Amino acid sequence: MNGRVVGYQLATEYKDSGHIVRLATVPELQGMGMGGMLLGEVIEFFLKRKKDEVTVNTQADNYTSQHLYRRFGFTQTGHESAVWVAAL
Repeated sequence: MNGRVVGYQLATEYKDSGHIVRLATVPELQGMGMGGMLLGEVIEFFLKRKKDEVTVNTQADNYTSQHLYRRFGFTQTGHESAVWVAAL
């Protein structure tokens, strides 16, 4: 927006599915439709590549993201992703 990066998404694909690794917009511009635009574009990308499903994970308390994903037809699986850490 006006030469400024205000959001991004990073996704991967594997066999018949795609996975949205990260989707973010700058906090002061959230709620203006940019997250939905990015999500729509990545879903369209996976549709063109003939993927059967798209996955995404988000924090349990990130209600804003959960609302966005629900609007696009995502449902919770009940699976919890493991978090790994390495001490440096």
